[in-house]
Amino acid sequence: MNSFATVDRDYPFNGGSYASKKQPSAAAQATGFKPTYINASGILVPGDAVDAAELNYIFNDLYEQAANIDRILTAKGK
Repeated sequence: MNSFATVDRDYPFNGGSYASKKQPSAAAQATGFKPTYINASGILVPGDAVDAAELNYIFNDLYEQAANIDRILTAKGK
């Protein structure tokens, strides 16, 4: 499984469409996404909402980086 996020899609809905990939905000890229967790007092602390399109963007970027590393290694005969 190394290509599901590479396909660009638009999902139509009433009043517009929704893209399959969306670049996360600069703030999210700088600090990451806060996960949901239970703190020391046992209270559930909600994490950041993460859009599926943002996750697809991240996976697609990782796929591109891995492919680039493969190309570099192949060119070096490794």
